[in-house]
Amino acid sequence: MRRSPTRALLVLTALLLIAAAVAAFAFTRFRSQPAVADPAAAWELCRQAVLGELPAPSTAAFAPFTSSSVAVDSPERYRVQMRVEAEDFGGHLVQLTVLCRLSWDGTALELTDLQMR
Repeated sequence: MRRSPTRALLVLTALLLIAAAVAAFAFTRFRSQPAVADPAAAWELCRQAVLGELPAPSTAAFAPFTSSSVAVDSPERYRVQMRVEAEDFGGHLVQLTVLCRLSWDGTALELTDLQMR
């Protein structure tokens, strides 16, 4: 019994298509995706840093977290802006605008700059 060359070509083409589909699936399924930092975690790290700099941290009232308060400058660089009201050394209530710059190494955030005005 002899097989036709056309049928053999169809079977070969089908096998190649199946192999290509399996390879494409495996590549997209198992390649590592870059981890990104949680914006709320970035905001909280900044808030903790600010509390450490205030003369009366127990008096601090922060504006609530919003997604717009955290900007992603690049996958490794984050910028957090927030407002806080707290007492200064003299007991006067002051409003501060805060800017934190953070770096992300794929697993942890680190504060690289803190400005309070």
